[in-house]
Amino acid sequence: MQARITELQGDQVQALLRPMLRRIASLHAQAAEARDGAAARGEKAVNDFSYYMVAIEEALGMVDLDSVEARAGDAFAPETQHAASALPTGDPSLHRTIQRVLSQGFTYPDSDRAAIPAQVAIYRYDEALGDAVVGAGAPHDVPPVPDAPEASAPQDEDNTEGN
Repeated sequence: MQARITELQGDQVQALLRPMLRRIASLHAQAAEARDGAAARGEKAVNDFSYYMVAIEEALGMVDLDSVEARAGDAFAPETQHAASALPTGDPSLHRTIQRVLSQGFTYPDSDRAAIPAQVAIYRYDEALGDAVVGAGAPHDVPPVPDAPEASAPQDEDNTEGN
């Protein structure tokens, strides 16, 4: 009975923390978006944003939340991911694979489902598109976002100078 009471108390704490945890997870998504934008523009701030993403993951780890580590090109996993959009493709091998990660998800260890599912865009096979569309540069065949560089501590130098 004591174990059940402890479990229910933990559930109440998690319910109270959920809005804050979701906001912190959204900061992670914003840092990822900023990192990708900085990389596209060739700015030095890429490492800073990567560092903040790692720091956010570590902070969420303090309350026992781990990243689900959704990555472009991986198979879609409905237990830990939510398909925010489906992009049609003529390539059947891409069906139900992640085209890009909109926001990373987080889960408790040994949990069957994500506490905060990753928001992803997935490919959906459309036979009508056929082989002519695959690789033709159509909007639904946008290449996945490349993996982030290794995260490191922010530099002391001014990362916005000259950009």
